[in-house]
Amino acid sequence: MGANCCNQADDRQQEKTLTAIPVVTDLGETQRTYPDGSTYTGQVDGNVRDGYGTFDYANGDQYTGEWMANDKQGKGKCAYSDGSIYDGEWFEDKRHGRGVYLDKSGDQYEYRGEWYEGSLHGDGTQTWENGNKYQGQFEHNKIEGKGTFRWASGAEFSGQFMDGLSHGTGIYQWTDGSVYDGQWVKGKKQGEGTYTFADNRKYQGEYENDDKHGYGKFVWPDGRAYEGEWKNGKQHGSGTATDKAGNQKAGTWNLGTELKSATG
Repeated sequence: MGANCCNQADDRQQEKTLTAIPVVTDLGETQRTYPDGSTYTGQVDGNVRDGYGTFDYANGDQYTGEWMANDKQGKGKCAYSDGSIYDGEWFEDKRHGRGVYLDKSGDQYEYRGEWYEGSLHGDGTQTWENGNKYQGQFEHNKIEGKGTFRWASGAEFSGQFMDGLSHGTGIYQWTDGSVYDGQWVKGKKQGEGTYTFADNRKYQGEYENDDKHGYGKFVWPDGRAYEGEWKNGKQHGSGTATDKAGNQKAGTWNLGTELKSATG
């Protein structure tokens, strides 16, 4: 996240305490050179950076934009030595407001949206170089709240997120056309939901840890159905089976195998 001189409080404090050598340029700007090799060219108010100017950091970062009392504040662009770039709003030396960040140091992504005290926070869009894309809410650098995540493969989840995982209610669509609409806990199907397969088979009922678990109904396109108890993705316990002709029979199942039945 561009954790370097262009956005760190420790370096900011050091800048304020370094003794600079001022030079007035022909354009009426002040040019200052600091003992660590950093330079500033721009407007000042007394002995502090205030107005518009460019700060070249000793580590290779460069910030050009607005300043207030030695802080980056207002609109400005910071080009980092690793190739990353932030262009947007600042407040008290931190990215704050709206801005665009291009990451070249780690995950290789572009973020466009809201910031709060240096973190992705609010509404935004994050696009990775591998083709994945998320549009929605962020909280302190994490995908959190409502949003839509589209994978490069074509799969898509739209709903609620917590800590970067599907959590709450949402709809997941697979590339083969299968769809799950229901409840999620930490990235897994859990609670009530409906899963519609690409071949039109359908399960509606309870899930636990990504498996059919609890009570639910499974229907085949040819009219067959099972309604009853499930465990770890398989019929387990009491249930009722319906054949193609609509005939029903109650029975008991053990992990997918029918043990006994009584014609209803």
